[in-house]
Amino acid sequence: MREHYGRIPVQLIRSRYLPHRTYKSIILKAADMSLISSLRGSSRRVTSPSTLPETDNLRDLWTAVIDLQQASRRLETSVTNTSLTIKTTSPIIVGFLADAHIGAMNCKYSDLEERFQQMSGNPSFYLFSVGDSIDNYLPQPHGNGMFEQLIPPKLQKQLVEDLYMRMKGRWLGVVQGCFLEGTPILLANGIEKPIQDIMVYDCVYSDGESKRVLKKFNNVWNGEMVALNVMGVTNTIHATYNHNFYVRKRDGDGTHPIKIGYPKWVEAHEINKGDYIGFPRIKESVSCEYTNEEMYIFGLWLAEGSYQRNTSINFSFNIDELKYVNTVKTFFENKNIKVYISERPERKSIEVAVRSKETNSLYREMFGEYCHGKRLPAHFLWYNNESLQSLLDGLFNGDAHYRNTGWGDEIIWTTTSKSLASQVRQILFKMGIFVSTSYYERDGKRPYWVETFRVNKKRPHHLVDDDYIWLPVKHLDSYHYNGIVYNMEVEDNHTYEVAGMRVKNCHDNWSYTADQFDWTQYLSSKLQCPNLGFGAAVDLTVDRQWYRIMLKHKYRFNSSINLTHTVKRMREMEGDFDIGCVAHHHQAAIEQSIMGDGIDRIFIRPGSFKGQDRYSSQLGFTDSGAFIPSVVLDNTQRMMTAFLHLDQAVSYMESLQ
Repeated sequence: MREHYGRIPVQLIRSRYLPHRTYKSIILKAADMSLISSLRGSSRRVTSPSTLPETDNLRDLWTAVIDLQQASRRLETSVTNTSLTIKTTSPIIVGFLADAHIGAMNCKYSDLEERFQQMSGNPSFYLFSVGDSIDNYLPQPHGNGMFEQLIPPKLQKQLVEDLYMRMKGRWLGVVQGCFLEGTPILLANGIEKPIQDIMVYDCVYSDGESKRVLKKFNNVWNGEMVALNVMGVTNTIHATYNHNFYVRKRDGDGTHPIKIGYPKWVEAHEINKGDYIGFPRIKESVSCEYTNEEMYIFGLWLAEGSYQRNTSINFSFNIDELKYVNTVKTFFENKNIKVYISERPERKSIEVAVRSKETNSLYREMFGEYCHGKRLPAHFLWYNNESLQSLLDGLFNGDAHYRNTGWGDEIIWTTTSKSLASQVRQILFKMGIFVSTSYYERDGKRPYWVETFRVNKKRPHHLVDDDYIWLPVKHLDSYHYNGIVYNMEVEDNHTYEVAGMRVKNCHDNWSYTADQFDWTQYLSSKLQCPNLGFGAAVDLTVDRQWYRIMLKHKYRFNSSINLTHTVKRMREMEGDFDIGCVAHHHQAAIEQSIMGDGIDRIFIRPGSFKGQDRYSSQLGFTDSGAFIPSVVLDNTQRMMTAFLHLDQAVSYMESLQ
């Protein structure tokens, strides 16, 4: 008989799984509101809430869904530390199951069935699920053989539920990264927006195209973060160690010629200094509705323009820039618009006033107000390069200066508008031109951005192909973080751009983004055990003896030679434990070692029930066999006995009894 006293939130319950083509709604219910209110802040044990019967009344359906959504937002969905107590008069076995990948074409279904028969037939056997019970999460085929699924996602969940319920009452927990607040997300209009301010249906860049945000996630993360500094990027990017970036690895000792690998998805902790991160270039080009002359005037105004009330637009030029004065005067007079020119010798400037309320209104609508608020209309970024070149010619003639260096001709442009700086950067990337952006603050004045790019450069430090500009990592560091991180889902694919860099959803979120259903939350509720989120420390008391168990599905410092190295580093970074378990890499290992303090600890890699396929081979995963590593825990003294093979643990337990 087991009791646990850790806080367990009310979970979402799916009434039943419906066929993929069934368009009836699947009804969800947390619990009635009085139960929810009583649970807030409590630590009592909660059993699974009842399901809501199906109904043909759509008004009732809407009410149920809204109540559920509001309730779930107010409740925690996972724990990072919890305490469990198992009342027993004899030792127990604790198994660690991970990466079953039910639904995969090459899952070892017969082995899995056999293991569950062994475990369910032994009442002293308890179990942790350490992630990836279903076959990673995508309902459609993926390139490179990724996720060759035999069973569709919804049916996968139904089969897992049926299998795992055979151990109901003996599950100890279900384990399932993301960006920090302030991380800049590139919108489709070329303007950056902090990730916490991104809204559903915002349009963002995704693989060089405009895509809508379908969902935004925020999770509590307690673990390693990676801080990345990339050449030419103002912001330091902070990401969970397992977030994926699109990277070309740099090989060799840094000498020339540089050896660069092929593009691939790389987790943040595997990125090294000198590796190249991909910045997608805008792919689409459309015909421009304005002439090149008009685009040039737009550029001049963005550099030198202002408004005079609602009556005119003004240009301010240096007294030596008469050619620009004449260009503006001729352009507007040809449109029968009055132009007034006045010299200001004390300022060494010439003011050009274009008197037209219609022009004033048009420019306000298109380009914003004030120097720090100037911006381009979103559709300008998709214009053909010839039109954009005219725009940049006007902008740089007005605001940039040129100099010759040993590396080539250099153009330096300055603006107080963060939005315009971001948009100009995207235009230059679209043209295949690398630009370095710097940010400066001034006492009592607005900050400003300086963008520098070079032409005729002799020795570029960046790479350019048809789809990307690749910029090298200058510096990176890691640190521990406990707080909120953010992620989001984008329509049609799972990628978006952080400070222009191509990233994709965390591996741990793909199930949720595939069908809008939090599988870990649901499964922990059905099994009546804690939802351990992205990993947790569990204080397990076996009758009178206490053990600390730490679990994570993924962690850094993986080694193909020393398989338990990542678990040992987790102990160094996250805190001490008696048993540590890290899954994900599909290679089974278990090690019981005496540490420097003279106390033994157990380090576990559970392995996988999924055989090799093309995708796992590319990641370096191997087929290490179907294992559920297990540990026999004594109930009267601190004594642990580790077994890689399940049948050996069961035989040992039988000998004790």
